[in-house]
Amino acid sequence: MFNRLRNESGSVVITSALIIGLVAVVFGAGIAVATISKSRQAEREANAIQAHYYAKTGVETAVGLIIAQIDSLDEFTGEDKWFYGNVDEPFVLNPPDPSSYTIAFRITRQGDWLTIDARGFGRNEYQAASVSYVINLRELLQIVKDGTPIALFADQKIEMTGSSTVSGTVATNSTAAKKVEFTGTSHIYNGYLYIGVGGDPSTVVSTPDASAPSNNTPVHNLKQVIVYPLPVFPEYPTNLTYRDSITTTWQGPVIIDQDGCYDEINVVGGWKLVIDLNKGTRVIRVKDLNIVQGDIELQNAGQNGKLLLYVEDTFAMAGSSKVNNNGNPRSVVVFYKGGSEINFTGDTRFYGSIFAQRANVTITGSAGIQGDIVTGGSSVTISGAADAVTRVVYAPKAALTITGSGRIRGTIVAASALLVGNSHIIGDSPLDLSFFKALDWPSGNVPVLAVGSDSSTQGYKGHWRPGSL
Repeated sequence: MFNRLRNESGSVVITSALIIGLVAVVFGAGIAVATISKSRQAEREANAIQAHYYAKTGVETAVGLIIAQIDSLDEFTGEDKWFYGNVDEPFVLNPPDPSSYTIAFRITRQGDWLTIDARGFGRNEYQAASVSYVINLRELLQIVKDGTPIALFADQKIEMTGSSTVSGTVATNSTAAKKVEFTGTSHIYNGYLYIGVGGDPSTVVSTPDASAPSNNTPVHNLKQVIVYPLPVFPEYPTNLTYRDSITTTWQGPVIIDQDGCYDEINVVGGWKLVIDLNKGTRVIRVKDLNIVQGDIELQNAGQNGKLLLYVEDTFAMAGSSKVNNNGNPRSVVVFYKGGSEINFTGDTRFYGSIFAQRANVTITGSAGIQGDIVTGGSSVTISGAADAVTRVVYAPKAALTITGSGRIRGTIVAASALLVGNSHIIGDSPLDLSFFKALDWPSGNVPVLAVGSDSSTQGYKGHWRPGSL
């Protein structure tokens, strides 16, 4: 009897253990499936945002092409003339292998109306987005007549050496001798050169010889002196909950899902910091932001989510660290009031906009940034194989230096500019100036990034439409 009871009891224990184990396995599998599903959903959302950003970048590139070649529109408009490219590479017409590109656009014309159809492709080749932009040619011609968008403005001096180039219009207020100097095969193309009011081109502009390509650029005088002020640096939020310091570890991603104030945020060891935007605005204030080796990734960004980072003393990126990699640059805004240089080195990638109160900015190695840079610092340096794919680099007090094969795509404002070696500036026509316009400008007037215009309104009178893949 005792043995029977003992056996039955043992059976009950074994059976219970099996049931509990089975439940645990099923429950664990459920959690794993839910986690994988959530991860895939987040990835699909990130791919969709990236594809939409690429499509809008295609429209901006097309507008720049229209303005640069406005007298020969028939050469590149047509139903079957698709241009393909990437944000940091030139665009080509109907390439043999379009699959290697992330952006495509075409321009069609019907009377006075131009339609730009653009497509963007995310990390996954099946994740694509499309947009259309319609603009009236007569209105565009009037805008170009009233003000030509600039690729580079340097208040005091422009020096280009080696085989450096600028695609787009270049301007300076200077009227002194040899303040615009070309050597080697350096030159400006797809645009004009504007010198100061009343300046004599034969005195202000210096070229190596009569056959140099720099002699082919038309030279005009500005109608008035251009003044580019700095925006007012914002006050930092004081009502955030104090949350000490955080450091990424091997135990898994560190997640920030609430606003807060930190002494230090350290992204190290190749580990990840995830910031959940909850499809809204996440506000973080930190004394020292050190992204030594690792990634900051946005979660639940949606179409309009935004991270506002207020950094006080240190903002550093190194190694192969990445912030919002391949994401929408409009989703991250960094305000930095420290005096230490912002130095993007190594293979770092930063997708966002920066307003530095007084810091110098250096981008070296193979580092890259996509977004706007506004700084009151005294120098901006791009060197090595570094890329800055921007809408605006606005540094009216800074000496801009681009060396090696460094490259900037966008509109640049500086005190002086030096382009050395095989460096390049590729001027674009920014349609999205939301970050730039949102800053606190003196007297409420947003600077016009164009020459020959008295208007404080920047932009084109086009109409966005849903695209059709």
